[in-house]
Amino acid sequence: MVIETEELTIYDYWRTLTKHKYIILFTSIVLLVATYIFTDLQKAVYKASSSIKIGVPENNMMMPSMGVDTIGSEIRIVKSEDVIRRALIKTRSNKSVMDVMGELEVEQIGYSNMIQITGYSDKAEVAAMLVNAIAECYIEKSFEEKSKAEKEQKKYIQIQLAQQEKELFKAEDSLKVFKSKGGISGMAQAYASKLIELNSQISALKRQYTEEHPEVQKKKEEIKYVEEKIKDLSEQDSELIRLSREVSINESLYNNLRTKYQEAEIAEAGKVETSTIVNKAMAAKYPLRPNKQLNMIIGLLLGIIIGSVAAFFMESLDTTIGSVEDLESFIGLPVVGIIPKATDELEKKGGLLGRLFKKKDKDAYLKRHLILWYSPKSVLVEAYHTLRTNISFMVAKNKNKSLIFTSSGPAEGKTFSIINYALSSAEAGMQVVLVEADLRRPSINKIFGLPRENGLSDVLLGNITWKEALKGTSDILMSGLKLDNIIKVPGIENLKIITCGRMYTNPVDIISSASLDNLLTELKANFDLVIFDCPPVLLFADSTILASKVDGVVLIYQAGRTSKLALRRAKSQLDNVHANILGIVLNDVNIKMMPHYGSYYYSSRYYREEKKDPKDG
Repeated sequence: MVIETEELTIYDYWRTLTKHKYIILFTSIVLLVATYIFTDLQKAVYKASSSIKIGVPENNMMMPSMGVDTIGSEIRIVKSEDVIRRALIKTRSNKSVMDVMGELEVEQIGYSNMIQITGYSDKAEVAAMLVNAIAECYIEKSFEEKSKAEKEQKKYIQIQLAQQEKELFKAEDSLKVFKSKGGISGMAQAYASKLIELNSQISALKRQYTEEHPEVQKKKEEIKYVEEKIKDLSEQDSELIRLSREVSINESLYNNLRTKYQEAEIAEAGKVETSTIVNKAMAAKYPLRPNKQLNMIIGLLLGIIIGSVAAFFMESLDTTIGSVEDLESFIGLPVVGIIPKATDELEKKGGLLGRLFKKKDKDAYLKRHLILWYSPKSVLVEAYHTLRTNISFMVAKNKNKSLIFTSSGPAEGKTFSIINYALSSAEAGMQVVLVEADLRRPSINKIFGLPRENGLSDVLLGNITWKEALKGTSDILMSGLKLDNIIKVPGIENLKIITCGRMYTNPVDIISSASLDNLLTELKANFDLVIFDCPPVLLFADSTILASKVDGVVLIYQAGRTSKLALRRAKSQLDNVHANILGIVLNDVNIKMMPHYGSYYYSSRYYREEKKDPKDG
């Protein structure tokens, strides 16, 4: 067997959300309040950032280039314990060094030689002040380290210079002693001078070029050539040249060291800060977190989402039927009437203030049940006229003159529906008798203010005739109901009522007796329509017994309250006794949940309203 599943539409989703709107509203409010409290309890965190440009002095020989390693080193210096401690002392902060190190963020800006320092605090001014202090302390430390390096460099060169000076003096003394002995040839003197000159030239070139430079290589070749020539000289001449060369080399080294020493002195005297603050940190106007506005929006959205999920979950657990299509498809019976909520209609009167400050109405119970009397222009009246019309076609077509109104369970609006259906039928000119066959919990006699005695049970027991049990307009007038309301009701004289009679221990016995069959025959012969009010089908056997005797059965189903399985069991019990079920009345419907019926409601209300001012067009 193929089970057809109906595809859900946008309206189905909207109906579910509207049906459970209070769940969504509740969860939204709860989460909104919780978010507000959580956000309010959170400590505010402010962010402040400063940027520094890192540079190198032109005459600094210790840091000739600025690469990735250099930037990384500078970042580590910024985050060093010494810099942070200095900043804390400078700002007189109570924070610990470890806390600041954990919060501090230092990163390179793109591929530039700039770094950004970011700090956090629960106060905007403190965050900005601390970040600026760290930037300033970094520059101070960087300057100190560079100055220290320059001093150490100068000291090292000074020591080397003094040592080289001694070596030079020693070489010059040796040459001087050797020359004083005499016996030096002119050729040796020339080669010695040439060699000294070449050594001076190559020293000068090395200060500008590398060893592989062509000019340096050329001078090396010339020195090699002169040295080859010196080998051909006498031993005495060779010694002269060697001593002269030592003097030349020591003199060249001494001059180089002296030049470096002078450069170091200039660098020390300059003391130029190579790193500078590009952007100082400013106190933030708003905290980084918590973002109250964003948190509230997220809280509201979460509330709506969770509420919607809960709504769909509740809907999945709901075993009731809320729409006409679902009801007809599930039970296999037509819906012959749709009755809106009586409370919706009654509460519209007086507006919001009227509902809030309304006085207790002693006739409220009657007004809710006798809606055709007290609110003849109500949409409920239109609904019962429609119900009467639909059932009338079935009654006329199949000659169904006797009906029972029942339900699967209690409190589904069965009595409310049967009374107003009877009044509507009487208003249409039909001779109607309303029989109170609910002998266990009768209520029709209370609504009309009629005495319970001399009713159905008395007739079935043979104590009185059915005619003696009839109660009409005169009896209702004597009941204490407002006379003007009764007189205004058209066709009230067509309605007769048989109350339940005195209470009987086992109602099933008299309901299943032949006396009821005889009574039913008599009533059908004298009235156009015989209506029985019966107890719920699933609770007592009275209804199924009566259902097997009458011409038709009308099932009352309260939308959104009664389980659909209970409705199916009620139908099954009625089918077992071969009852003729005419259809179902969908009672207590929220018109906002049913757009088709809602449009009918407003259109009927439009045609029903009278113009207050004849001049209005």
